[in-house]
Amino acid sequence: MYRLLSRSMRGLTLLALLASTAVFAQGKVDPKLPSMTKIKSLSVPYFALEFIAAERDMFKKYNLDVEFVTQVAQGAAGIPAIVAGHVQTGQGFGIPPILQARAGGARVTAVYAGITSTYGDFRFYTLADSGIKNAKGLAGKSFGINNFGTYADIALLAFLAKDKVDLTQVRRLTVPLPAMCQALLSKQVDAVAMYSLFYVPCEKDNAGKVVVLAKDSDAIPAAAKLYSAYVFADDYIRENPGVVRAYIAAMRDAADFVNKNPDASKQIITKRTGITADKMVVPTFAKDGCIDTTAAAAWVGVMVAHKAIPEGSASPTNWVNNSLNGACK
Repeated sequence: MYRLLSRSMRGLTLLALLASTAVFAQGKVDPKLPSMTKIKSLSVPYFALEFIAAERDMFKKYNLDVEFVTQVAQGAAGIPAIVAGHVQTGQGFGIPPILQARAGGARVTAVYAGITSTYGDFRFYTLADSGIKNAKGLAGKSFGINNFGTYADIALLAFLAKDKVDLTQVRRLTVPLPAMCQALLSKQVDAVAMYSLFYVPCEKDNAGKVVVLAKDSDAIPAAAKLYSAYVFADDYIRENPGVVRAYIAAMRDAADFVNKNPDASKQIITKRTGITADKMVVPTFAKDGCIDTTAAAAWVGVMVAHKAIPEGSASPTNWVNNSLNGACK
């Protein structure tokens, strides 16, 4: 009798394990953590889903307590903090620095796709009377970027390359993102790269004075599907998959909230950034935060083509991971 009962129990245990495995395979694992877990996230002045998730208690819903750490310099500067474990995640540096970091040996992986640049979320501007009409017009001119090697810098390089303008012909100057518009208006630089949270108020406050030279997605079509992504260190993903899964679930909820409540979302971003709602556009987000692997592969090609990373330093998709996002196939 004992032997039969034991076999029965073993059978039930096996069935339970198989059922659990099947649920995991279908991406239906409960993302809520068993207890409150604290992590740190890099913070950037942006229409960031993490701000929405924090304000609407979406992180708490999954037992996450997220502390925001201000990132002074955008770009690859934030990645060492993630690798070292000082913070666990961040997204304010766009795709290029992720690939540059991996090419340099930093083991970080993108797990959730944020904003897409379908309509040109990052744009190049010049003054209406500057005489600059295209990439060739930038030769011998100065151009404001937020930092070398950032998303805007790579987009500029791709824009210049289309018209066969060498990067050395353009004098790049670092300008803080909030100061870009004023730097252009005061003619400290001849052109600048701004994203929507800054170019929308710049356009509205200076109608007829500034004009668009190009959109990032014109220079890099892959940006229309993959523009920014949230990364975690590989070691952290391996040791804390549940935390990453919970973070992703909260971000999906935040994106859903933005899509359904754009005006309320603007008010949250205003609170976090100081940019008023009337000078703000609601960006588009990747569906369910799933990373487009075709666009991911295209980004590697862009980076290699423009010598931003060495050939062979990154495979097309080894730097992205959709497996912890239950909404992705």
